Amino acid sequence: MTKPTGKPPQKHSIGHDGLTTAERGFVYCAVQVMLENGGKLNASEAARRAGSTEKRAPFDGSKMMRKDSVKSAIQARHEQMLAKYDISSERILFELAKHAYTGMSKFVRVSDDGDGLYYDFSDATDEELDALAEVTVEEYTEGKGDDKRNVKRTKIKLIRKEALELLGRHKKLFVDRATLENPDGSPLVPPALNIEFIEPAKKEVSTTCPSGSSSPSTSSSDSSQPEQSLPQFSEI
Repeated sequence: MTKPTGKPPQKHSIGHDGLTTAERGFVYCAVQVMLENGGKLNASEAARRAGSTEKRAPFDGSKMMRKDSVKSAIQARHEQMLAKYDISSERILFELAKHAYTGMSKFVRVSDDGDGLYYDFSDATDEELDALAEVTVEEYTEGKGDDKRNVKRTKIKLIRKEALELLGRHKKLFVDRATLENPDGSPLVPPALNIEFIEPAKKEVSTTCPSGSSSPSTSSSDSSQPEQSLPQFSEI
């Protein structure tokens, strides 16, 4: 029998980028998750997409993220994808502004007799058409007999409202949570407190014994316990 020569094939071969096949697959899935979630990485979800079972995904994801080579590869590929699709703050704001400032007047026209309105997209630019979220065309028949006629109705929906809201939030025009700051943006500082300790008034102890009693009576408070000073708070 001829003795086999050479090394057995490795289960996870290392490529030119220094990553194994499993690591490379995790990197690609991790970047995909980040692009779908605004740059946030869910290592467990990335591991699931890379082939891990539901039970092992948290462990495998955590193990991958402890490797510096994997983290560096994720960062490099994420930046590469952002540059490829021009996903920048300036581009996003430009697109939002384009949608926010495109209104119905760009497409609505008045009929010659002045009695009706209709949509005209013939002169619309590409940027104006990009502001359309939905275009629905309905064709049906109306009336009977000699009054029967074909009707074509077009409905459009713009992205304007959502875009304006996002731009407003970017400029901090809408606040969903309480902010601890003054109207001018300076931090809100709570007022200082002046703490004073006031000695409580001492109570006299009666030394007279009532009839039929051999021990002196005392007040309801226990005079044997030390008196404590009570703090008083006042705002300055």
